[in-house]
Amino acid sequence: MRSVRCVAVLAALVVSCVAAAQASASFSLHVLSDRADLISGGEALVSVSLPRKLSPASVKVTLGSSDVTSEFAQRANGSYEGLVTGLSPGANTLTAEAPGGLSSQITIGDHPIGGPVIAGPQVQPWRCQNSDATDAQCDAPTVFTYEYKSAVTGAM
Repeated sequence: MRSVRCVAVLAALVVSCVAAAQASASFSLHVLSDRADLISGGEALVSVSLPRKLSPASVKVTLGSSDVTSEFAQRANGSYEGLVTGLSPGANTLTAEAPGGLSSQITIGDHPIGGPVIAGPQVQPWRCQNSDATDAQCDAPTVFTYEYKSAVTGAM
């Protein structure tokens, strides 16, 4: 009788461990903007993969010691995503935690918006001809413009 109980307890532990492993495997962070080590400009779009029965409201996301959970929301496609801002140049640790001991962590490598990201330092001497430059590297604020092109005439 004792060995039957041990087998039952062992089987329950195995099932419990397998379920926990599957839940933790499906609870993970993914940087959507680019590779996690190639981010620039201090922000990254991030997705948290959640196990089916886990409510997004129970997830806490932190960047270093700062709580950034409010940046995340369930999107129309069902993804739990957020735009994480305030990244510092260098390594930034983003952590997601949920009840049941679920935890996932990713390191996001942020680079200055003007680079370099992978090509090495800026070639010198450097002559900046951008009147909107905000620093010696010739970085300027990002500007978006929209133009209309007629599908009928092709005119702008």
